[in-house]
Amino acid sequence: MVLAMLRGDSKANSLGDSWENFDVEGLKTEKATRYRYKALTGTWVTDEVSIKMEPEHFNAGAMRRCFRAKKLSNFCHHSSWHRESNNYVAKAYMVPVDRRTYFDDVKLQMEAKLWSEEYNRHNPPKKVDIMQMCVVEMTERPDKPLYHFEHFIDGSYVKYNSNSGFVRDENLRLTPQAFSHFTFERSGHELVVVDIQGVGDLYTDPQIHTADGESYGDGNLGTRGMALFFHSHVCNTICHSLNLTAFDLAPTESKELSTQIKLQQRSKTLSRGLEEVCASPREHEFDLHEYMRRRSSSSGHWSGDEVTSPLEASSPPQFYNELSDSARDSAFIAKRTRFISESSTGSTDANDCLRFQEVISNKQRPSNIEAEVCRISTAEAPSILGQIHFDLAKYHEVGRFLGEDKTAAYDRSAGMFHLERAVDCGVREAIITLADICLGRPHDLLSDVQLEDSAETRRRGISLLERAAQAGDRAAMVDLARSYELGTYLPAGEKDIDWNRAVHWYALAADTDVDESAVAEDPTYLLMGRCAEMLKAGGPRLEPDYSRAAEVFNSAAEKASAAMKGRAANRYFMEAEECWALAEGEGEGEE
Repeated sequence: MVLAMLRGDSKANSLGDSWENFDVEGLKTEKATRYRYKALTGTWVTDEVSIKMEPEHFNAGAMRRCFRAKKLSNFCHHSSWHRESNNYVAKAYMVPVDRRTYFDDVKLQMEAKLWSEEYNRHNPPKKVDIMQMCVVEMTERPDKPLYHFEHFIDGSYVKYNSNSGFVRDENLRLTPQAFSHFTFERSGHELVVVDIQGVGDLYTDPQIHTADGESYGDGNLGTRGMALFFHSHVCNTICHSLNLTAFDLAPTESKELSTQIKLQQRSKTLSRGLEEVCASPREHEFDLHEYMRRRSSSSGHWSGDEVTSPLEASSPPQFYNELSDSARDSAFIAKRTRFISESSTGSTDANDCLRFQEVISNKQRPSNIEAEVCRISTAEAPSILGQIHFDLAKYHEVGRFLGEDKTAAYDRSAGMFHLERAVDCGVREAIITLADICLGRPHDLLSDVQLEDSAETRRRGISLLERAAQAGDRAAMVDLARSYELGTYLPAGEKDIDWNRAVHWYALAADTDVDESAVAEDPTYLLMGRCAEMLKAGGPRLEPDYSRAAEVFNSAAEKASAAMKGRAANRYFMEAEECWALAEGEGEGEE
């Protein structure tokens, strides 16, 4: 199976010459340096090539111009451009960009190619391929301009989905949407490959959204981009055959996608029953998040041979000095294992391929809430899926999905649906927001949503506050302490006031490490002082404890002194002395 995938750009190379009517071969031959990225090893390979390129562009996109070009085969021993050259498209940005951008774009496309090859390994009805792209530096021209270089493919160029949730309705294809969904689950929610476009199932210029929103350029929208994809995605027969799970959408959202479901039913692509379903998630010591972060943030170096580190190369080219100053100043990240995404002339270590496959298999994670809730009960890391739902709630409130009528009311039920799912996944900000809604407090997200004030709603609000406090949110701890001290937000009046719980949460809030300048309303010394006052006085469900009160007063005084609050410090020191005296008197009385 591994050998079957070592095929480079088979689709690209098999297509014929469509430029016979253009006199590209009659143009001047130019020498250029070609830079190819080997995604499996994270290295760059350079060689010298001969190129003919038209001076005027024949097409243009939103950001780049396209030039017809031919490259002489590196394997020929004579300059027979008619027989030994291939058609290429050279692409250059319309406006000046950092030279590093050209190399980052190539890395993105080759990283996406990893996932196309992993997708093909599961034997889907139609396999996909992503164009091999490289950077060429025109060394004989002034300023040595850079171009992206890839095979020219003859055929109808179609954009199947975008990085912002667009899905093509006309002649809807199943494979591109299933491929994007596959990358999300197979990477353990760490990324999704979108912006699928190209000729048939040969794609180019994709975009990758990552969980942390880092690397891969400005088009990486992070979990917000993932949210936009899933809001417009309907699982199709290929998704089902690969054992991918449906993303949870509100009933109103699912209804809006009914048109897409009907279009899917007309698709001619059918699953064959031979697909290899994705494995269930298993525990593994490999951290894919760290793997992806290092892979996309590390910088290779180019010196004419395959290299993995700026520290291993000598006499770096001048353009590289301009390209990545930060990379030269940083410590070299050890060589990583990669998957198959070599150039057609590269070599691949089968053991590396198999290891990457094993890692991806072990990181497989479903897209549905039910599976995620089971997982997060033992997980330490925040839920990416939960953050995606939280982002969808935000998108609904700002009217992102209103269509042409921007004056219509947004779908509050869908917004609440995704907020609830984010809470299920343990997203702290979502928990606090829903607690505020239940308790009738001001809230930024879904600010116009109000629930009926009832004992049940308040109990849920307090429960959510406690959940946020247990997760380490200091503000929730303080709010919870005040609720149990004063009865605020409690559903059943004074009988639910509990000073023992109030002292507990005041103490935990005071012990939480914070930047004091960021908590001006509730400085630590005031929380400790209030905790000590309650211990001294006693109250509902709390017996006076003079010894403990004295210790807490003393600590509050020290905190006040550190905060330059001399008057408060003196008062707390005096309170501490009084409590010590009361404790001693209490002890003598017992004797």
